[in-house]
Amino acid sequence: MVGHIQENESFLGQPTAREVRKASDGTWILSRYDDVLQALGHPNAIVDGSIRQLMERASSAWPQRYSAWSNICQLVLLQSGEPHRQLRKATARVLQVTSIHVDENPLRETLHTCREVEDVDVISALVEPAIDRAMAPLFGFTTNEMTRIRESGVGVYKNLTAGLAQIKPSIFEADNTVLVDAFSDVVGRPADAWTEQDYAIVFLCTVVLQPLSDLAANTLAFIAPHPELQEAARASRGGTTAFWSEAERYFISARYIHRQSFGDGMSVGANHIPGGARFICDIAAANRDPSRWPNPDDFDPARAPLSNLAFGAGPHRCLGVALSRQFLPQFLWGVLRVANVSPGKSPVKRRCTMAVEEPIEIPLAFKMLEVAR
Repeated sequence: MVGHIQENESFLGQPTAREVRKASDGTWILSRYDDVLQALGHPNAIVDGSIRQLMERASSAWPQRYSAWSNICQLVLLQSGEPHRQLRKATARVLQVTSIHVDENPLRETLHTCREVEDVDVISALVEPAIDRAMAPLFGFTTNEMTRIRESGVGVYKNLTAGLAQIKPSIFEADNTVLVDAFSDVVGRPADAWTEQDYAIVFLCTVVLQPLSDLAANTLAFIAPHPELQEAARASRGGTTAFWSEAERYFISARYIHRQSFGDGMSVGANHIPGGARFICDIAAANRDPSRWPNPDDFDPARAPLSNLAFGAGPHRCLGVALSRQFLPQFLWGVLRVANVSPGKSPVKRRCTMAVEEPIEIPLAFKMLEVAR
């Protein structure tokens, strides 16, 4: 029986669920689970205006080539109401009719090659290649093509999760160009001829695969110094539903979701957020709300699974949930069935922005098991 594992040094700082409060600049801050859930699900909650302003500036300067990415952002970010719901449903159909298969043989070969290396960056060596191999056959791509598309979406993702009000449209446009050109080259269609599935794949590569990579790497890093957690994950062939529910709420890289109140505003608990006001949802704090999870700073894989906010909530909830939940246990099982994991000697490197706290490099060490499970 695996007991509670106390996190000694939280890379998220110490997220704490508090009452709704208002910052000096007028931004409302929500950090309790119920408040965040209510706000994100409210029909008057829209994407923060700074994102729309950035995109409008980019669109006016680059009307032709920008149109493809503009359509994607309207699909996943900007639209509200029935058009938004219908577009998301169409994309969800494309993403969720598929099933993921993680090929264990390349994982085993990589781990065997790295068995004498003290600092293996699990993101570039294991996680990202496994994602590319798993996703490529779903859409008829080679692994190299999938890698190119995923990597081309990284710049756009970093724009969307950085200080959006400060990003220059020229930078945003340049990163969009890389993404649009790479995808059009792979599928052999110009952006103005992209299909519904094309948009779904670009969405997946831009705003789903990076958080998925972060969650897989963060989880592997956390269990590295805990052999009992590794053994428990082996026993369940990659982790139980309870294990991954706990990992989602604990290790997701998205820290803050920025929104704006629309129309006549919205009520959150006893508070009224007026129309036009901005609010920030502290996802990390909400996922450690003690009113929902006793001893919330403990990682407890035996805890009864409860719904969390790792993938957001409401009409803008992440569309990649199903694919992520298929990939993660298969990936972990592919690693742990052939190797033990331990911390590396070099420090972990992370990127911290107004929205995320994500790993850049996670060095770990691996020792091959004498007999694979």
